[in-house]
Amino acid sequence: MRVDRAELLAFTGALTRRRAGFDIPRGSGAVELRLGTLARREGLDSVWTMLSSIRRQPDSKLAAEAVEALAPRDTWFFRDRAPFQHFADAILPEALMQAGPTRAVRIWSAGCGAGQEAYSLAMLAEERRARGVRVDAAIVATDLSRAAVRRGAQGVYDQFEVQRGLPIRRLVEHFDKEGEDWRVNSALRRMVDFRLVNFLRDFSALGEFDVIFLRHVLTHMSPQIHDRVLGRVMDHLRPDGWLVLGPWETPGNLAADLDPAPGVDGVFRKRPEARADRRVEPRAA
Repeated sequence: MRVDRAELLAFTGALTRRRAGFDIPRGSGAVELRLGTLARREGLDSVWTMLSSIRRQPDSKLAAEAVEALAPRDTWFFRDRAPFQHFADAILPEALMQAGPTRAVRIWSAGCGAGQEAYSLAMLAEERRARGVRVDAAIVATDLSRAAVRRGAQGVYDQFEVQRGLPIRRLVEHFDKEGEDWRVNSALRRMVDFRLVNFLRDFSALGEFDVIFLRHVLTHMSPQIHDRVLGRVMDHLRPDGWLVLGPWETPGNLAADLDPAPGVDGVFRKRPEARADRRVEPRAA
């Protein structure tokens, strides 16, 4: 039977938007690359055969696994650098002062991939503590992909991954060598709690945060889904809390609730009077 790849790509894009809110990569090559392992595991002769099967059963476990495999995941330590420097110099000190001695500063790394962003934030907190400053911080790292969450919790990265954005000083200070790989040390792993979160489902149990990193996530969403997801995420940000987006990402229709930080792209502060009535009920997957 002839397989219409364009038709299957259109179906797959509709599936990822419905179940998780993101658009798939353009071009059949990227889809084949990301789904190839899953198709081979199922004993199928091609990705397109697998997608044909998923189209017949769009609510199957295999469909959910395909969506996870297609989720955006490329990241590295201290990606773009500027927002991490702003976090270390301005955001974290002020958040600690606001939290006072009675509670931890809560930080959410949303769409964390394999955990490089979350551990970058943990390193900055730990380095501040090493200078003798009291730092009580808890980081929640979430992703749609079970495989990404497992990898993040393990904290093991290969040589290529640690060379992407990680200075040698921090590698030696915060990682232990394990064969050919590197494992994040136990102090940082204790600071980060990895969880599964789909932005279109209920994540109200996460609670409130002082700082939310939502970087390089919204860019993969349509404008309508962008505003829905950002509105629901912002409901978890405390008044006067900090929202950090990618350098080219904008808050869209929610800009009125945020003040941009001067001198650094993608960093915003939630206005105390920002409305908390934009929540959209999660779509059933």
